[in-house]
Amino acid sequence: MTYTEKILAEFDEMFPNLGATDPKEGWYDAKPEVRTFLTSKIAQALAEDRERVKGEIEEIHTELHNGRTEHAYRMICNLLFSLDTNK
Repeated sequence: MTYTEKILAEFDEMFPNLGATDPKEGWYDAKPEVRTFLTSKIAQALAEDRERVKGEIEEIHTELHNGRTEHAYRMICNLLFSLDTNK
């Protein structure tokens, strides 16, 4: 089960009867629309984080190539720390 699937399962548990009111149609089940929205936003956040990590790895590679190993080591530590926190 992916992280997205886990989040959506938790969403289903927390909001079993999520609905909305439409002026023309009245009350309707809004869960499919909200699930689609959440799925797209989770995918966007993951893509942005992958790009951030990729950019930081490229910077580390440049530092190593330039012989700045101590700075590269600190950058690696910061990158690993950032993966354990919600930024």
